[in-house]
Amino acid sequence: MNEAETRAEHIDPALKAAGWGVVEGSRILREYHISPGRIEGRGRRGTPEIADYVLVYRNIKLAVNEAKAWDKAVTEGVAQAKAYAKKMEIRFTFATNGQGIYGIDMETGKEGEIPKYPSPDELWDMTFAKQNRWRDYFSAIPFEDRGGYFQGRYYQDISVERVLEAIAAGNLRILLTLATGTGKTFIAFQIAWKLFHSRWNLSGEPTRRPRILFLADRNILANQAYNAFSAFPEDAMVRIEPSEKTLVFCATQAHALFVRDCINQISTSTNPDYCHRVTADDGALGELHLRDFQDNEKSIPTILTTSQKIIDAEKSDIFDVLSYVAYTSPPVTREFRAGKARQSIHGLFSDKQQAFLDFVLSHYISVGVEELDMAKLSPLLHLKYHDSISDALADLGSAESISEVFSGFQKFLYERVA
Repeated sequence: MNEAETRAEHIDPALKAAGWGVVEGSRILREYHISPGRIEGRGRRGTPEIADYVLVYRNIKLAVNEAKAWDKAVTEGVAQAKAYAKKMEIRFTFATNGQGIYGIDMETGKEGEIPKYPSPDELWDMTFAKQNRWRDYFSAIPFEDRGGYFQGRYYQDISVERVLEAIAAGNLRILLTLATGTGKTFIAFQIAWKLFHSRWNLSGEPTRRPRILFLADRNILANQAYNAFSAFPEDAMVRIEPSEKTLVFCATQAHALFVRDCINQISTSTNPDYCHRVTADDGALGELHLRDFQDNEKSIPTILTTSQKIIDAEKSDIFDVLSYVAYTSPPVTREFRAGKARQSIHGLFSDKQQAFLDFVLSHYISVGVEELDMAKLSPLLHLKYHDSISDALADLGSAESISEVFSGFQKFLYERVA
């Protein structure tokens, strides 16, 4: 019995019996092209990488299944199964000859024969031990593939999934670095597509669609991006023309300084006042630039600001300023937000964790939202515990637990204020 017959008569029925292709939301991708093969030059490529089966559930690839003929050893396809799973960054992979099934956990290294394939729900629970509602929201939205016409490359899918995992985990800042020609616009589109249709937003509740800003430094790239995002409804996109006045909010004064210099360096305008920073550090000169911006008779300048100069919100953070700009919502002070958060988290953490969060909130009030960045966790621990990390671990738990407490409580700062 050759491989094709083995797959048709034994492997396909075994997968069906486990619920693959039967359970709603589950799919079997057969002869899945992972990559077209290594470029060897002179128009030639190496052997393409093609997985016999990829098991998909809730729009996430969960396993590879490599098939061999009936008379081959059950582990004959293990090397391929591992190589494909490693390349696609999939945790579980299987090898089979139709008579037996050999399972491998790429994360723990555990492997061995198993009696049957896990069902879609079982494999989902094996992959994602911890429940996360935003992961569920994101996975409910399929990738936009133009009716099957366009399939993302394996590393593009990985990039999108890693960004969404970070967002679901509550990370506020994410940097995705990719080489030229890897499809950054396509990846950005897929991320935006998932965020838009899942109704993700900074409030943490799926009550409204987010506003997403896509920046390009050249018109030709902006044109390409606008076309790439064409799957969005026409009324969901607005293009900001380069000739229009623009107000850019930056995280810090140093950040605004850096962005201002970058904009002026790439600008094609001959006007030296094309872009200015307006922050507390810029004093009366900044006020002059701000008045120029507010003058409707003038087409310049572009303004970069840390936001508090635009409205009376020096004791608020960027969330409130953006909310004011978008919805004219009155700004709320950081002290008020911290007070509401203290009420919300009371009883959710241990006394020592609560004491540490009170310490964090005091820094948030006095310094700003940048104190909530994950990069600030270690300095805050050193400051609170006088450089004794062992004391911090004794009081607050493991490093992973501390990170979860630090990132998890922040959602209570931005709960809807009545």
